[in-house]
Amino acid sequence: MIKRTSRDWIPFWGDKWLFGSMRQEFDVAERGIWWDLMSIAMKDEGFIRANEDTPYPIQQLSGMLIVPEDLLKKTIEKFIKKAKYTKLKNGTLYITNWNKYCFTDRHMRRFETDDSDKLSAEKDTMSETEDTEGTVADTRVDKIRVDKRRVRRTLYSEQHSELATLMESKIKERLPRYKFMGKRYLENWANEFRLMEKKKEATISEIKELIIWIYKDDFWYKNILSAEKFRKQFGTRWEDMKDDKKKKGVQTREEFNTMQKKALEGK
Repeated sequence: MIKRTSRDWIPFWGDKWLFGSMRQEFDVAERGIWWDLMSIAMKDEGFIRANEDTPYPIQQLSGMLIVPEDLLKKTIEKFIKKAKYTKLKNGTLYITNWNKYCFTDRHMRRFETDDSDKLSAEKDTMSETEDTEGTVADTRVDKIRVDKRRVRRTLYSEQHSELATLMESKIKERLPRYKFMGKRYLENWANEFRLMEKKKEATISEIKELIIWIYKDDFWYKNILSAEKFRKQFGTRWEDMKDDKKKKGVQTREEFNTMQKKALEGK
């Protein structure tokens, strides 16, 4: 059975679909193509692309979706014109305001908790029906492990907490009316940053540097609105930041320090 914690699906709200703007702005064929393309976007966090650097050729999409090439091309152009899609510099398509189509992190955590509770209940039932003591012991060990995981989630430092607060402040600067979901989102964000550092995905200074860059960027500031999304996007967005700074003639802190060290050695 597929776990509900998977991110490759989205909620479908009947009233929004029946009475929303899509029905007035697009015809039947265009609405069908919308959901075909949405099915691709679900698998890649809102992107419609062959890989991170390569958009789908229209011919490939046409064959994949079994849609006439002319109709597909015309419909995609209309989606872009109506601001439903954003076309990036490399030709990749991105569903504008993708976060609005997804479950919030609060809902996803609720699903994860529900699944965990169901699993515990199933184990309890098994332990009651089995005659062996081993099953009961295994179930208790599993519960202890779950409790330990919950304790570890709060072991972030002040630095991680400061990063979470920084992200919150930057979002508020760019999106003053944005509504943050959940009562403990800052704690969850701090923990994500802790895990990034612990697993050597990024240093504290690198996380801070990218946070500042993202919320200056006119595209990404409204599409990365949580630490979870930030962590998933870190590698790609880090390269975007490096490319952007090179174009502007700006060096990263590490490059500057290396250059300065070489200059001193030369003396």
